[in-house]
Amino acid sequence: MRNCIYLFIIFLFNFNNYTFAEEGFPLRSKFQEVKVLSKANLKKRFDDLTIIDVRSKLEYDIMHIASAKHISISRIDFEQKLASFIKNRSTEIAFYCNGRTCGKSYHAARRAQKIGYSIVYAYDAGIFDWVQAYPNKSVLLGESPVDSNKIISKKDFSSRLIDFDEFKKQIAKKGSIVIDIREPYQYDTRDRLVFKNINVKKYPTDLLKSMLKNSRFRDRQLLLFDNVGKQVRWLQYYLKQQNYNNYRFLKGGIKNNIK
Repeated sequence: MRNCIYLFIIFLFNFNNYTFAEEGFPLRSKFQEVKVLSKANLKKRFDDLTIIDVRSKLEYDIMHIASAKHISISRIDFEQKLASFIKNRSTEIAFYCNGRTCGKSYHAARRAQKIGYSIVYAYDAGIFDWVQAYPNKSVLLGESPVDSNKIISKKDFSSRLIDFDEFKKQIAKKGSIVIDIREPYQYDTRDRLVFKNINVKKYPTDLLKSMLKNSRFRDRQLLLFDNVGKQVRWLQYYLKQQNYNNYRFLKGGIKNNIK
């Protein structure tokens, strides 16, 4: 009986430790084969690891960990690109993305393991936690260290979001222009049903950035949307940098508004 009680106490202790360790990282249980790095461990081993940002090019260009290389997990040739960049399969690699509910870093680590990389990690706290903790090892719009005052808050971003009904009302206003910032591979044939009889400009982010820089839309109200409402958050950095004030984003992106 005493042994049973002892074993139960050990089990309870380990269970609680596991629970506390995983708190705030809901995807770790789904990717148990992927080793993870804490923020402090990544900082400690910063010079020993090859750090790879697996987010979109837009996100990387806006903000990334200093010295990190970019290979988007969305690339069809992700494995080939990784193999051409890192020849030695025993190189220690840390992948990262946007944070605790973003699965890209785990997927990248898993895919790297499958093609023979033996020492891979996911830094799953994400870019925002890193930048706040280590601005001197971060880059924002090409500048390092990062000035925390230039980081757009969730409140600021949320103030620009409008639901689909309001989005349609704003379209009717004189001077408004609707811009689809998705990449061509994200286009959906159902889009025309959502914006029937509306002139939607298709400007992927690289093209739109150059237009914003040239003040192409300075006198217009910009109504912008992406696929699921996440890329517009990064685009806002360029809008602010170029001093645009009259713009709104479709909440949830087009995908979540297609009936």
